[in-house]
Amino acid sequence: MDRDSLKDLMEGLETFRVEKTRSTTDTDKFCQAICAFSNDMPGSNKPGYLFIGVNEDGSPCGINATDRLLIELSGLRTDGNILPIPSMIVEHIPTNEGDIIVITVQPSMDPPVRYRGRCYIRTGPRKAIATRAEEDMLSERRQYSNRTFDMQPCREEGAAGGRSGKRRGDVRARVWQPEADKRQLPQVCGDHGSECGTDPRLWNRGMFSKTIFAIV
Repeated sequence: MDRDSLKDLMEGLETFRVEKTRSTTDTDKFCQAICAFSNDMPGSNKPGYLFIGVNEDGSPCGINATDRLLIELSGLRTDGNILPIPSMIVEHIPTNEGDIIVITVQPSMDPPVRYRGRCYIRTGPRKAIATRAEEDMLSERRQYSNRTFDMQPCREEGAAGGRSGKRRGDVRARVWQPEADKRQLPQVCGDHGSECGTDPRLWNRGMFSKTIFAIV
């Protein structure tokens, strides 16, 4: 994200993607925020931002960002307290009023993420410990994202590829060349080919050889 966009987030209100703090030593608060951003409870698939050295109104409070401080903050990723290991970047932004440190945290592909055994989430502008039901929701999200290739739709094909008017028979005919017996065609495509796009051979390598042996 560019500096202007970061400034807009910093000067705005705290949300489920933004947290601001004046402290440079409250590692518990930092780790809880990183954990909550990693869990991405709303499912936005957008990064969260922790602004360090910032007042509530978004103005710098005048901290001095040293190399040691930046290294310590970067080490929060792999100190073993946040598991699975989060994906984050620590960035230093100098200003005339003082330094600002921004920690950008990407949503985890393997939730729920825990800090010292507790699962933290963002409920709007504040953090909270996830309930059992909320942890179950995060676990279901992980199971969905960990599906094997042949169980996932072809998102790379795009909306145009999946809704171009190609009916099921048209899509299947491109897999079973050239004179396909429609009684033996595999049940792999959606109503408009959304599961395998307009060219299933592009996204389903070895589909012919895998499916032909399943026909009785």
